[in-house]
Amino acid sequence: MHWLENSLPSVDLIYERLKIILPRELDPEGFILREMGAKSIFVMLYCFCIDKNNWIRPATITCMSDAQAKIIDKNKRIEWLEIFQSRKAPKDVIERWYMPNTREPIRDETLRNLVRLGVVIEKDSLPTTSPL
Repeated sequence: MHWLENSLPSVDLIYERLKIILPRELDPEGFILREMGAKSIFVMLYCFCIDKNNWIRPATITCMSDAQAKIIDKNKRIEWLEIFQSRKAPKDVIERWYMPNTREPIRDETLRNLVRLGVVIEKDSLPTTSPL
């Protein structure tokens, strides 16, 4: 069993560690070293994107809420990912972290810079607007 299956670092802890791991010189615009960067990484950890073959879309990050983030049961997290990666994802998410149109700065600023630094990888050959 992997440690991420039973616990997760908080967004605040990720935010503090990002400032140590990624010096400002590597992220001069601060796109990663902000709350949106920490929340994006939290969702990747939440969805087991580290050591499982799981992928998320920027829109998935917008659907996370504080209430959902507290649910750490492995099966519930996988179920949440499956729902929010599908076309059946609810449009109205109560107290979501970001509005749906926030996926553009998540994709174009935060994730693009994480990819540039080699921190995350993206699926090749997918159009920007792909639901995959």
